Amino acid sequence: MPSRIDSRKPDWSTWALMATVTIEEAVSLSCNREPVRKPVNSPGAASNYESDPVNREFERRLKIAVNHAQAGQLKHIQKGLNKTVAFWDFAEWAKNLGLTLPEEFPQIKIQLSPVSSNKWPWGSYETKLLVMTAKAAERFWKNYDPSQPDTAPTNEQVIEWLNDNNVPSGRTAGAIASILRADNLKTGPRKK
Repeated sequence: MPSRIDSRKPDWSTWALMATVTIEEAVSLSCNREPVRKPVNSPGAASNYESDPVNREFERRLKIAVNHAQAGQLKHIQKGLNKTVAFWDFAEWAKNLGLTLPEEFPQIKIQLSPVSSNKWPWGSYETKLLVMTAKAAERFWKNYDPSQPDTAPTNEQVIEWLNDNNVPSGRTAGAIASILRADNLKTGPRKK
C-alpha cells in the first residue's frame, strides 16, 4: 500500500520534545512538514510527488544530509540501517550550510534535571550503610583535587566521622573509608 504525500505542518509540540530523530525525519522537519515516507510507484504518485517544490527540497536536503553523514560532516548515531541525529547537531550542521530551518525547529540541547537526586544507580533500593557511604563521599571527597593530594581526607578522619554518625563497627567504617578512597592516592603520611 503506497504511503500518501503528507504536506501537513509538523506537530511541533511533540517533535520539539524529542532528543533524536532519524536523518530523514530531521530533513522532513527542516522543510516544515510532518515526516512521511515517499510514495511507492503507483499511477501518477511519483510525478505528483516530484512536482511539489517542498518534496523536491526535501529530496535535495536528504541527499546532502546522507552524503554529509557518510563523510562524517553530520554528527549521527548509527543504529542498524537508520542513522539518527540529535536535533541540535542537525540544526548546527544546517546553519553551517546556510539551510533555513523553521522557527520551531529545536536548535539547542534540552537540559533536563535528574529525575530524582536520591535514587541510586541501581534503583530505589537503599540501606542505612549506603546512605552513610553517600554522606561520607559528599562530606569528604566532594572537594578532592587529584593534583593536590593534601585535599584528600585520611581513612582515620572518615572512620572517626562514620563512628560519630551511627556506624559503630570499626571494621564496617574502615571498609566504607577504603571504598571511598581515591584509586591512585598513595598511602602513608601526606607531604605538605
